[in-house]
Parts: sequence; C-alpha cells; structure tokens
Amino acid sequence: MKLQGASTPRPMTHDLMCDMLGELSSALQVSVTERENTFFATITLTLGGREIEIDSRPSAALATAVRSGAPIFAAEEVIAESAIEFEHDVEDTEEVVDKFKDFLDRVTPEDFLGGEDDQS
Repeated sequence: MKLQGASTPRPMTHDLMCDMLGELSSALQVSVTERENTFFATITLTLGGREIEIDSRPSAALATAVRSGAPIFAAEEVIAESAIEFEHDVEDTEEVVDKFKDFLDRVTPEDFLGGEDDQS
C-alpha cells in the first residue's frame, strides 16, 4: 500500500511500529536471508547507541522498512535465486501508461468487431 501511495483512515500495524520507532529516535534496517529454501528476515534497531536484532517474517520486515524508508539488504543467494531476469528492456511505467491512455482515446467499439465473416 505504501509503495502505491495508498493510505488508510487508521494506522496499520507497520505504520504504528514506524511511528513508535520514530518517537524513540531509533534507526532500523532490514536484512533478508535464505536457509533451506525458506526466507528469513532480521530487523536491526539502533537505539541509544545499541544494536538490537529482532527476528521477523520477511513480509513484516519489508513492510516496516518501506514505510520507514529504512535500508533493505538481501543476501546474494536470495538475489540470485529470486531475481527475475528480463529478456528485453523494461519500459518506463509512465511511458506505458501514456501509451495506454492514447489507445483509450482513439479506440472505438467498432475496433473490437471481428472480420467481415463474423456475423454475430
């Protein structure tokens, strides 16, 4: 939700955690690792000059990091095994949206009719 800019009328759990950590002036970072085909995450808090490591589900750790703007680190094997490789250049999202809007401006219902042999 945070990446999409969506908001909720009341804070979600991750938002609450970030607010609390902010009030405590705590910095955090997230590390994601993999063991035996299972992802693990650690949230490292720096509070009063002390580092505290907290075991976490990756989804909760990542949601907290995204909301707080904290750095996210992933082990090289996580990146290597989980990365998606594209065979072509990835188009700019804004450019794709603009092309689709242009298409919608020009398309007519008749564009969806079949060929001359189609007598629906």
